[in-house]
Amino acid sequence: MKKVLVILALVVMLVICTGAAARAEDAAAVGAPIDLTQLAAAVVTVVVLVLQRWLIPWLHSKLRGEKAALYDGIVRTLVYGAEQMYKTGAVQDRLAWVEEQLCTRGFAIDKACIEAIVTELRINQGKGVQAPAVQLHAQAEAEAAG
Repeated sequence: MKKVLVILALVVMLVICTGAAARAEDAAAVGAPIDLTQLAAAVVTVVVLVLQRWLIPWLHSKLRGEKAALYDGIVRTLVYGAEQMYKTGAVQDRLAWVEEQLCTRGFAIDKACIEAIVTELRINQGKGVQAPAVQLHAQAEAEAAG
């Protein structure tokens, strides 16, 4: 659809430009001043089309990437902070605390992102990665033995 609009706009500009050029030649022949309004409008139209086609989508993708990096950094900081607070006993439910902190900061909760960072934290701590069911089973065994 966008290609059709771009082609249509180019055809319209071509018609305008050729009409303006023909009138400018006629006006120049009789010595009247040349009106470049239509030519300027065609140039502005081309500039707007270029901006709309390439610059605006590029800016959107760049801003989305920066937002994702910011969100990832905030979630990482909150997960690491929740882990530290859990070790000191200040927080009992780490996931709930991270979700609450994200809500207070105005971010949407992405549990997949939180789980990925928790997995990264476990790998960095040398605990390895386990499936959630295995984790729950290991925790139940540890509580039963302890």
